[in-house]
Amino acid sequence: MRLALKLTSAMATTVLAVLAAGAEPASADVPGPFSARDSRASMAELDGRTIDLSKDWQGADECAVSNGETKCIDLDTTIGKSVRDERASCPKGWVCLWEDAGYKGRMLKFSDEYWHNLSNYSFDNKATSLWNRQNDWVGSDNAYLADKKAGGGWQQRYSEGTKVSTLGHNDDASSIYG
Repeated sequence: MRLALKLTSAMATTVLAVLAAGAEPASADVPGPFSARDSRASMAELDGRTIDLSKDWQGADECAVSNGETKCIDLDTTIGKSVRDERASCPKGWVCLWEDAGYKGRMLKFSDEYWHNLSNYSFDNKATSLWNRQNDWVGSDNAYLADKKAGGGWQQRYSEGTKVSTLGHNDDASSIYG
């Protein structure tokens, strides 16, 4: 017992010395349920500047999440107002969400396949339309919406090619896989 107490005391002293030196213990580098890139998911590029989507889209109309990066565009400054209402399309290889019925309003699209928390993009409980245009050479490529973060709560599956103008769980999704 005395030896165990000395070892515990020595370990505590070592940890305190490491922390006092400004270093973090090795366990701080171990990622949680999401990878480190998801913790920065709310940061996006818009017109050459960085914005925080979790706070405000700052004029962005469409944001694309791919390879851990998020890039946004403002349709008024990028392609003009005449195209704004004709953009109800989702590129092949992506799963797209729209804020309003009929594929209108702000669009958020994903090509990375892991759970994304929609609150990182100010899209929590706002998705109304969905189009799953992902494709996989091996088989089907499903997208999922869930009503809790990280895929918790109910999950609704949307198979490859599914296009839904008004979701049955309208404005209820908090995370997406796809």
